[in-house]
Amino acid sequence: MSRTIGTEHTRLQAWSFWFKSRGLQGRRLIQNCLSNLKHFSKSKEQAPECASHRSFLWHLDDPAELELAFGKVQNLRVACQLLDGLAIPAGKTFSFWKQVGRTTRRRGFAVGRELREGCILPNVGGGLCQLSNGLYDLALKCGFTIDERHAHTRVIPGSLAEQGRDATVFWNYVDLRFTAPVDYILRASLSKDHLILKVCSHQELALKQDSEPKHRLPDAIGNCLTCNHASCFRSKPSDDKAMNFGRKAFLLDACWPEHDEWCQSEEDEHSLALLPLDGKRRGKPNYAWNLSRPQEAGWLTTLRRSLALRKLSAQGPARQRTLLHYDRMLAKAYLKRLSLSVQHLVVSQNLLPHLFETGALGGRTYDVLMTRWPLQILHEKLNAAALQHPQSSTLTDFRAPDDVLALESTALSNATRLVTPHQAMAAELKSLYPETEVTLLDWHLPEPVSAPAQLPSALKKVFFPASALARKGALELAAWAKDHNIEVLVLGSAQENEGEALAGCRWRSATREALAECDALVLPAYVENQPRLAITAMAKGIPIIVSTACGIAPRRGVAILDEPCDLFSWNTAKEEDA
Repeated sequence: MSRTIGTEHTRLQAWSFWFKSRGLQGRRLIQNCLSNLKHFSKSKEQAPECASHRSFLWHLDDPAELELAFGKVQNLRVACQLLDGLAIPAGKTFSFWKQVGRTTRRRGFAVGRELREGCILPNVGGGLCQLSNGLYDLALKCGFTIDERHAHTRVIPGSLAEQGRDATVFWNYVDLRFTAPVDYILRASLSKDHLILKVCSHQELALKQDSEPKHRLPDAIGNCLTCNHASCFRSKPSDDKAMNFGRKAFLLDACWPEHDEWCQSEEDEHSLALLPLDGKRRGKPNYAWNLSRPQEAGWLTTLRRSLALRKLSAQGPARQRTLLHYDRMLAKAYLKRLSLSVQHLVVSQNLLPHLFETGALGGRTYDVLMTRWPLQILHEKLNAAALQHPQSSTLTDFRAPDDVLALESTALSNATRLVTPHQAMAAELKSLYPETEVTLLDWHLPEPVSAPAQLPSALKKVFFPASALARKGALELAAWAKDHNIEVLVLGSAQENEGEALAGCRWRSATREALAECDALVLPAYVENQPRLAITAMAKGIPIIVSTACGIAPRRGVAILDEPCDLFSWNTAKEEDA
């Protein structure tokens, strides 16, 4: 039903549209039941890209439309998750509504902008026409057979309707359908500011050059938020709520003091902080973030994780699989509390691949608090260490699944900033993700800070702040200590091959307090994400010998080993001054 721009909607028109649409929806429902339309499943298979479509997300001419713009992006997030990875056989018809389904709040859809009867009005699921437009444009590029397509009755300035390459959809009788001559996989995702669609196939497609655009002239479009027809029953003038759109949210797990200080500097009065539990209130230092208005969004998941980990050994593949499982569960718990008004996220790294997998990061910018080496680098480091020590039972006992590794790598490459106090990790990140900003923080030194002591020329007793595992450099340490008749005090309880790592050298188990009686702390690790005890020793003026993998910058009283094996040729001349 058309109307003249500048006139007002009436309730009679609205009821007339409602009854007509329900009749058409019922007729299409019967037709669909009698047809051979298929609901396609997803595939993890990778295929070469044949054609793609990109369109900008944030066309915002009036701040009053901010709420609808955020709702549209949320609807695109949900719909893209439903379409991404669909494997569609040759000769089978793709139906937009068969795949996307009805747009309801329960399914995650929000109020977005919908073009109806010459006006942009708020409606649940509004904004999906940007997706149907892109799919139609992609189908034309690939030479697919268009089985059903409906053009918009009005042309919004800047849209594909100006080129005649648009396709409007309205549940369920205004559909977009097309058929391909080859098997293909449909990819649909959101970057921070674009909708990205791809057709991937192992078979060759007869791609078509873009035809001459039709250059339809844009129409004058009314808007229920800005038209100022106050007497119209659909009029919904904007209010101050729109000012809350574009908020920042912190999705956090374990607390590092360096990350805590940085997050405090980044939060503002509208920020949202989602925590596993309120560590300050509950007396749990591991979650004691000092952010304003923290919300416990995952306390039940955190409790279950804690109970599950207590039943497992401190090391091993079972523990790592359990941690991955609860990282995914915690990410899902956070998403239930994440408002569509949030535009920028600060995310703990362990949650990143699981959040990225859900599509929640699409249409948003985000920073990542790095709490370990990226899985890609971590695997490389462990594989290299395993070549040096093939007898080790722990260097190859666990690898993250390939899909998690790929998700994390892609998510890191799309991040705005990667934040870490780990110097070696920061250097690797800059090399691996040159387009992403890397922020290097200073390690937090516990008070009071003593003057650094010079490394002695001879060592009699050293402190090893880890379990006797190959990845921590225990094998190199044992051989070195044996050659120099040095006693080793070991903090952790886990053992490499039932104690074989330290066999032949003088060692004994110790507590943190024993650090004060040692000549130096030694940690020639292959992998070390958080060298907290080495930093404590440095603050107390105790000399330390660490590998570059520990991420500590050179200074007086600190000897840096390029590789763990360099411990054998170490001498006091290698100490670096600040």
